[in-house]
Amino acid sequence: GTYHLFGDTIVVERAVGLTYRILILLAVFFLARRWGLGIAIGCMAVTGLLLVPIGISAQTWMGAVACALWSLWLISSTKSDVRTIAGGLLGCAALLFRPDLALAVIFSTLPLFLAMPHSKRWKYAAGVATGLLPMAILLIAAGWKPLFDNLILFPVFRSNPARHLPLSAVDQS
Repeated sequence: GTYHLFGDTIVVERAVGLTYRILILLAVFFLARRWGLGIAIGCMAVTGLLLVPIGISAQTWMGAVACALWSLWLISSTKSDVRTIAGGLLGCAALLFRPDLALAVIFSTLPLFLAMPHSKRWKYAAGVATGLLPMAILLIAAGWKPLFDNLILFPVFRSNPARHLPLSAVDQS
């Protein structure tokens, strides 16, 4: 959507990448804020140092991590129904960025989900169900096999060039 609005230029791509990283830094800050301002600033600084070597290109991983972290922050306090529903929506937004992060999102939210009051669990489930609607529409339109192949199997296990080295590249000596 950003490229459609502002054009497909390197400046727009870098701006999106920078926005992802700023959102990650702010999410880490707000997640760590419960242990004090100094801890939160320290966590944000360490995260920033870890993000520097990656650069500011707009990678889907960064968007997914930003959505997952904000989802965790939203559901860490279930005082508001809006926060609980939005937490479910953002958790699913992370999966729309990168479906292969499903296990990470599930295992990171499971303790918070189990600690929620029963009524809040239904609100969170409503947010998750709403957030998964685009994936359900895609599943109906394409079928489960093409969806699995194109979103999980090929990008994660088969076509990643760093996972498989051709035998011709091995030094024989």
